Amino acid sequence: MHQNSCWFILSFSGSCHLIYHQNHINNLKLTTMTKNEIVKTRNLSEVGEDIGLAEGMQLVKAFREANPDATNGYFIGRNILEQILAQPGCVGINFRKCLTNMAEEHLVYTAVDAEGKDILSYAVVNHAGAIIQQDAIVADHTIYWDGLNDIIEVVSA
Repeated sequence: MHQNSCWFILSFSGSCHLIYHQNHINNLKLTTMTKNEIVKTRNLSEVGEDIGLAEGMQLVKAFREANPDATNGYFIGRNILEQILAQPGCVGINFRKCLTNMAEEHLVYTAVDAEGKDILSYAVVNHAGAIIQQDAIVADHTIYWDGLNDIIEVVSA
């Protein structure tokens, strides 16, 4: 791997993809989990880590410079994230870009199990004591968000 490259692992429909993000960020601490490492550990709940404010700001700035017309970010409330994570077997959340019927870019997000599959339903016991299938949460209603913008401007000034 080129030492000045930044790679990210994203999961779509249970398969992992390495996506080349940007090649001109220098001196970043890079930790990359390859598809083989994820398959070997089978612990998808470990994907992701705290990269710190400085590295996060560098990544955001690099993306904005390379993609000036792209949506800068999204905001999703804690309540829906906790509801998704509380579903039986959930080890993470899968975010997918989508278009609304008004052609606005949004995210649809679902729970993911330890095998990397979307959780679309799960078994529950109803009031009569019968086991039934409950639809899992498939969520939307994000808002566009640029929360790091003020931090970037203050630090860059």
